[in-house]
Amino acid sequence: MKERSELIAYLRGEIVGPSVSMCEPEVIEFKEGIFRDEKPLRRGALAWRPTPEADLEEVLFFDRESPHRKYGAGLLHPRSSDEFLTPDQQAVLAADNVGVDSASPDSDDDETAEDEEEKADVIADLPSSRAEGSEHDFDVTSPDMRRPSSMAISVCLHLPSDGSLVVRLPRFRRFQWQQSSDRPFAVNGRYEQAGRIVMLDGFARPAVPLWRRTPAVGPETEVRFSGQLLRTLSPQKESVAGASSAGPRLRVDVFARELPRQPDHYIVTVVLRNEKATKTRKESEDATLFQTYFEVLVEGGSILPYPESHRPFDHLDAEEQSLALLYRDSATWAIGHGCAAGWDEAPGVDPTVVYADVFPAFETPSMTPDVTDRSGDVIALRMRDLSTLPDDGTGVIWDALESLVSEYDTWVQARRSEAESLADRFTEVADRHLAQCEESLSRIRGGLQLLRTDADVRAAFRLANLSMLLQQIATKHLRKRSIDWDRNRQCAGPSTIGDSPWNVFARSNEGSAIGRWRAFQLAFLLLQLEGIARPDSPDREIIDLIWFPTGGGKTEAYLAVMAFLMWHQRLLMGRETDGPLRDGTNVLMRYTLRMLTTQQFQRAASLICAMEYLRRHPTSHADVSRCTGQRFSLGLWIGGDGTPNNNARAKQALADYKSDKVRGNPLVLTECPWCRTEIGRCRKGRASQWQLAGIAETSEGPRLYCVDGSCEFGREKPSTWLPVEVIDERIYASAPSLVIGTADKFAMLAYRPEAGVIFGRRFEHGEAVQVHQPPSLVVQDELHLIAGPLGTLYGLYESVIERLCTSGEGASRIVPKIISSTATIRGAEDQTLALYARIAPKTGKSNVRLFPSPGLQMGDSFFGVYARLPGGALDSGRLYLGIHASNYGSILTAQVRLYSAALCRPAAFAPEARDPWWTLLAFYNSIRELGGAKTLLDSDIRARLKFLQNRESVPDAARRKLVVTGGAHEPTRRARSST
Repeated sequence: MKERSELIAYLRGEIVGPSVSMCEPEVIEFKEGIFRDEKPLRRGALAWRPTPEADLEEVLFFDRESPHRKYGAGLLHPRSSDEFLTPDQQAVLAADNVGVDSASPDSDDDETAEDEEEKADVIADLPSSRAEGSEHDFDVTSPDMRRPSSMAISVCLHLPSDGSLVVRLPRFRRFQWQQSSDRPFAVNGRYEQAGRIVMLDGFARPAVPLWRRTPAVGPETEVRFSGQLLRTLSPQKESVAGASSAGPRLRVDVFARELPRQPDHYIVTVVLRNEKATKTRKESEDATLFQTYFEVLVEGGSILPYPESHRPFDHLDAEEQSLALLYRDSATWAIGHGCAAGWDEAPGVDPTVVYADVFPAFETPSMTPDVTDRSGDVIALRMRDLSTLPDDGTGVIWDALESLVSEYDTWVQARRSEAESLADRFTEVADRHLAQCEESLSRIRGGLQLLRTDADVRAAFRLANLSMLLQQIATKHLRKRSIDWDRNRQCAGPSTIGDSPWNVFARSNEGSAIGRWRAFQLAFLLLQLEGIARPDSPDREIIDLIWFPTGGGKTEAYLAVMAFLMWHQRLLMGRETDGPLRDGTNVLMRYTLRMLTTQQFQRAASLICAMEYLRRHPTSHADVSRCTGQRFSLGLWIGGDGTPNNNARAKQALADYKSDKVRGNPLVLTECPWCRTEIGRCRKGRASQWQLAGIAETSEGPRLYCVDGSCEFGREKPSTWLPVEVIDERIYASAPSLVIGTADKFAMLAYRPEAGVIFGRRFEHGEAVQVHQPPSLVVQDELHLIAGPLGTLYGLYESVIERLCTSGEGASRIVPKIISSTATIRGAEDQTLALYARIAPKTGKSNVRLFPSPGLQMGDSFFGVYARLPGGALDSGRLYLGIHASNYGSILTAQVRLYSAALCRPAAFAPEARDPWWTLLAFYNSIRELGGAKTLLDSDIRARLKFLQNRESVPDAARRKLVVTGGAHEPTRRARSST
């Protein structure tokens, strides 16, 4: 994670300081506070040594940028108050444009500097003294929240009278997110103004200001408070020795409150104040503490978890109790006032030091689905092996499936034993969790038993595994092929020779990383078998909710369930002679955002092509010959802004696409889902001529096919073209096996009677006739997005959709199986009850089951565990930064500084390491905020990025430039889905 730590260091250097330059600084010397510079147009970084033996310190000089303008967080200003200011003076202090780079950084005419000067004049007019409160006042706030003069942290301690509370103010600190080889950050510094005289042709130009950093505290600065003093519960105040009389005058205040009925246990608030009173602008700047940092530790005592809630445990709701159990080893050890409180220990380890952090970073543990058995071997079964599962129920493949169930059984029993040692308040919650695990175990075991006894289930399971393997080969093994115009044949064709997933499979050349089931994916498939194959099973009524971190493989898990269902329906159809057919729409897959829909559409298309390939080649697998029915197909059913609603609109959209009036393919697919040959426009001869490749105009409307004539889906006959439909009119003509749609599309059901084909109904002689079985599986992805007003409307439509997907009446009524995935489980039970109204018979609550079921710790549900390094330490996870840059005075300025730095630094990474950091992805809560940020990207951020690259002396060829047409993209409803 070298690049990540370098990027964070650069961000901290720009927001908090000191700067972390991308090049080595040049060391300079001062004579009587003046630096005589022989380089008139100097760029790059400068540093100096306050004393010969001192460490290098930062020098700010470029474009006269002062530390007060540059740094937005971690400042402790001299004490001041605006309570006596006139309204006009207060308006100046609260001005939203203070600190915003309103002019180009390369310009000497900087209006922001004038704002700063005006503000400094206001501060200089403040009274030199203020009324002090009572000696026992407990106040950790600053009178001026824009320019705080104090910050604090509160911590819970066990501190006997012979112990000591120690507050340290070091000069350097290496933060947890840094690499062990990284240079520690300088903290607790101040800046003093000096001069720079530029020598030009032997003549000295007038001096211009620059600022040089010096330490504000001594080398080993600490303040001690004895436990005996804290027992008095009176405020304790100790001055901090400074490195310069002109710098800040710091004081540490300690306020202790004793916990009731717990001797020597205290809640202690440690406050660091800048007590310096200043009258002039220069005094104020010299006396400001930058990069503020202090840490608290206890000698002869210990730091205790900070009390977070006054509610008794039995007053918490069920979800809060579950979270308390799962996170019982994680605690809040301190809280910050005007800053964050930090500690470096892993969950379950008591910290010995807590600290005030003005640039907090928190790394969440990374979950891994790669779990091991009792022998330490990773539990993984191969799709290739499972596609040949023997009918006799014996052999190594069956043993591997049994081993998966056995390992989970052993884990559950071990958690039962562990639960006996839990605190009494957790007993009931632990029993509830383990009961859910045992229910999951029972359902998985039931699925395995059904696999043994039902030949159709076994055949569908084998075919689903083979289909998933071919899908993974197509999406992960093959490489996308571009297309070129063949002048001899006067048509477009692939630029290179390709391959097919089936050929790769036949050669056993997919590699070891492809076609491996993670334990939770295969367990989830087994869990669903009975509910899918047995419509009368109680499992059919259960809503299964998958909750797993991004990248864990949720999509593969429910794609496998879909493949199993569609194959199982075709196997049953081969034995039936009457009733509605089973080769209509089998699965509805729904999303709330069109952008998510088109992303998943590509992967689902590869699966459908794999299934259709097998159907067309009955000899490819012994079980395929038993399947009947029409082709497997996929339909994308979203709004007209995403895909054309009818053939006429499709033809016009394609004409606009061909004439270069629109950028994206209106038929969505950009490559063949089977062989990955490009689909779209191909330049024909002259630069202004384009030809559509992979899109054919037919009497039935535009159709998609593969440009490669040797591909299974690129031959001459339309019957062999891609089984993918994106035009509503064609979807209604032939119901796809899998329909992927958005929630808003279902509002059209009342206005489009022909859409009834998705639910197996067609109008014949003016009456609706059930020609096909309705969909028996509904997959709702991103369930957490269906909340608020959208959820209210969605719940109304859901009752209609479920009724359309239900077959039979009374005791023979068969409802669809519902599977959902979510990014958050908070309130999931109430949400699913409101949406689906499925009630569990025993509890009377929502009939929803979370998978994987939680155990006793968040870091271990058997199917997902915290990822660890070989030594046992937690592996790297997602890292979150907190930024509160109050000195900028505007959130817009904070965005400009942060985004510019985040865009600048990755350009200096090695080309092969840039990709994860190159794109800046920003989310906003409203269109108004989004519009403001878009304006900043088109103006202020571009100017600030230019300023940073000038300052860093980045060569023109290596500079990153944001152009208005391609620099920022807005994936919202205001932008076309196809672009």
